[in-house]
Amino acid sequence: MHNLTIDGAGTYEVEEGTRLVRALEECGVAVGHRCGGQAHCTTCRVEFEEGEPQVMTEAEYDKLTEI
Repeated sequence: MHNLTIDGAGTYEVEEGTRLVRALEECGVAVGHRCGGQAHCTTCRVEFEEGEPQVMTEAEYDKLTEI
């Protein structure tokens, strides 16, 4: 299990492997997204306070390095 802290909503335990948009919805946060939880629409934004992943996909890297 991992902790997910949502500004204005609290901190929740989330099972490993849960997609962010699904975790948000399960915690009661309505997210207007078009990707169906496939991480293509860039609606979800995250900030790692600790435990940032050691590996990212090429798509993640491309999005994070866009100007």
